Amino acid sequence: MKARYAKDAAKALKTLPPAHRKGLVRKIEAFATLPETDRHTAITVVEGRANHIRVVQGKWRAYAEIREAEGILLVKAVGPRGEFYDRF
Repeated sequence: MKARYAKDAAKALKTLPPAHRKGLVRKIEAFATLPETDRHTAITVVEGRANHIRVVQGKWRAYAEIREAEGILLVKAVGPRGEFYDRF
């Protein structure tokens, strides 16, 4: 599986402090390369939403959708902790 970033998510990533950006991207890329059997231990699944995950790096969050049929992990949004969850 390959990680892909929506336009808004890619733009938001550029605004993060470099250390947090690197950490978040590292976690996303690592999750995308895990075998399906190991994924449940790496990242938090979003309640009530099948195939949607949350990635945490410090006070920053990323929201992504697993698209098995297409073989991609689509990162839809990146943002700070507080207001981030109001969008979903």
